[in-house]
Amino acid sequence: MLFRSDLKIERLVTDSVEQILQPSRGFEELLVFPGVEHVPSLFGLCGHVLLLSVVVGLWRRPVFAAPAAIAIVTLGTIFACIYPSSLRHEGLLLVFFMGLYWMEAESRNDR
Repeated sequence: MLFRSDLKIERLVTDSVEQILQPSRGFEELLVFPGVEHVPSLFGLCGHVLLLSVVVGLWRRPVFAAPAAIAIVTLGTIFACIYPSSLRHEGLLLVFFMGLYWMEAESRNDR
């Protein structure tokens, strides 16, 4: 069974806190670097930097940065404790980021 039915609130809170501290956790399919898979500490650092740079890039407009940060934490927590992810699931995060950047660019043009 892929879906976890034995989920407890303590595990959900713990995994959410871990996701905040380690943003790339749960996005292993999306953040694959050729030739670097065998170095987990480097993979984790690069993944954290990439995901955090998405949020920092939107920081001028908190209305776009907050949903990006919330999406990283929420999807990562879902992938860690409820439903395992695959590339198509993690790709939704990428599409969401592209939409946020698009809306942010359009809002700059409207000013």
